[in-house]
Amino acid sequence: MRTLREHAVRSVSTLLVAAAIVATGTGIAGASGPAISLTPHAGVPGSTTHVTGLGFAAGETVKIRFINTSNGVTNIMRLGTATADSTGGFAADVKIPSVATVGAQKVRAVGETSQLVARKTFFVK
Repeated sequence: MRTLREHAVRSVSTLLVAAAIVATGTGIAGASGPAISLTPHAGVPGSTTHVTGLGFAAGETVKIRFINTSNGVTNIMRLGTATADSTGGFAADVKIPSVATVGAQKVRAVGETSQLVARKTFFVK
């Protein structure tokens, strides 16, 4: 169950992303095409992060994956899916895999219909 503080943080994060889009007219922090943000952008294996995405096709399923690279070996793990709304945006809470290794790893979102891709670094502690 989420606390009131967690709900407030998610709401503020969503509003900030929306404000960036309105201010720039191009997406998250001036990006063009699809983009995602992570809140928080760092944590331990098994922690949860809130993924917010924009720029995908309206109504499409977006696959969310964790890309873990360690010692030259890359593993791609399913975190979940979300459905883009009528503006191409989505939000989902996902759990970082318990086998994630320390360091800079990636969260990737791929539109199932459009094949649009967005990536963001997640720092595993």
